[in-house]
Amino acid sequence: MSNKNCITFATANLFNFVAPPGAYYDFENIYSLDDWQDKLTWTKSQLEQLAPDVIGLQEVFSIEKTKAFFTTMGYQYFASVDTPHIEGDYIYSHPVVAIASRFPIESYEAVTFDKETLNPFGDFSAPPFSRKPIRAIIVPLSLGILLFMLRI
Repeated sequence: MSNKNCITFATANLFNFVAPPGAYYDFENIYSLDDWQDKLTWTKSQLEQLAPDVIGLQEVFSIEKTKAFFTTMGYQYFASVDTPHIEGDYIYSHPVVAIASRFPIESYEAVTFDKETLNPFGDFSAPPFSRKPIRAIIVPLSLGILLFMLRI
């Protein structure tokens, strides 16, 4: 956790973070309860070593489970602007990004391209983001921080 003079950030690719009985991309990709617990234990261990105040999360499938997990580690504030696609029969595709924070998230929204901004570049159309980026305002202490989380 930060002291009075600094705030720390990290990004974490959670690599197919889907709680059982959910499956990532294919029905055969379901974590056993033991594998899921091992994944949680390992993730917690890595993040405790880093001890960031704000974490940009990638590859989130189980949004509510992710939020609950990070809450147990002291990240009381959580934001996501999208939901993963569920193909049926517990098969998830198209994971999302999220933000977990020890400090209040004052506001957040999905980031979109302003097409007018692209006009000087001629006939150019920006490719869509594979995951909707998040723009968040986080309020640590008496400061305000503007944060963008995206997956490139």
